Amino acid sequence: MSNIVLSTEDFSNSSDWAPAQGLTVSPNTFAAPVFAGINAGSADTLTDPDVINQSNIRCTGRAIPANNSDWITSVFIRKDAITSRFPEFFYEFLGGSGLFGGISFNTSTGAIANSVDGGPIASGVLDIDSLWWRIWMRGTNDSTNTSLRVQFFPARSATLGGGSDGSIIGSIVAWGVNQTDNSTVQTYIPDPFYDFTGAPNPFFTTVGAKRF
Repeated sequence: MSNIVLSTEDFSNSSDWAPAQGLTVSPNTFAAPVFAGINAGSADTLTDPDVINQSNIRCTGRAIPANNSDWITSVFIRKDAITSRFPEFFYEFLGGSGLFGGISFNTSTGAIANSVDGGPIASGVLDIDSLWWRIWMRGTNDSTNTSLRVQFFPARSATLGGGSDGSIIGSIVAWGVNQTDNSTVQTYIPDPFYDFTGAPNPFFTTVGAKRF
C-alpha cells in the first residue's frame, strides 16, 4: 500500500496541483492535525472567489493498473461553522471509461451527501478531534482506467447535496490527501514522507458513514 498523491500537504505546488476557474491557494494558514506531530506541514486555505464559475483544484493524475482494484480517497478538512457554502470532493478514474464519484460535505456538522453528478461506492467521515474531519470515498476501477486523481470544489452549492451553483463563493481549509488501493480507510501517508506519532488516533470516531 502506498499513497499515490504527491505534495499531499502543499496545494500551492504547481507541479502537482492545478487550480482552475480562479481558485486561490493561501499556503500554511493553519496548523496540521495534532496527531501528525511537529514534522507536519501546515494546512492550506482553498478559496472560490468567483461569482460566476466553479473554482476548483485537482491533482496531477497518477498512473494506476488497469484492473478492478478498490481505491480509497481521503482528505482532512478543518471544522468551521459556515453553512452558506458546501464543498464537494471527487475522485476521477481516467484513461478508459472515465469513472468518477463525489460527495457534498457540511464542514459544520460532518454530514455528507452524494454529489448530484454521481456518488462514490462508499463514503464516510471520521471525527478526528475538535478541529478536524477526515472525509473519505471509495471507488472501483473497471479494468479500463489507467490513472486516478482527486478534485476539490470549495464552494459547489448552497445546500448539502445541492446542484452546482457558480454564484456561491467561500473557502475550506484542507490538509493531507490520500489515495490508496484499498477497500478501507488507511493511515495517512504524507508526501514528502515524514514520521508522525501522537494522539488522537485518526480512526477513533466515525460520523455519518454511508455505504452504497
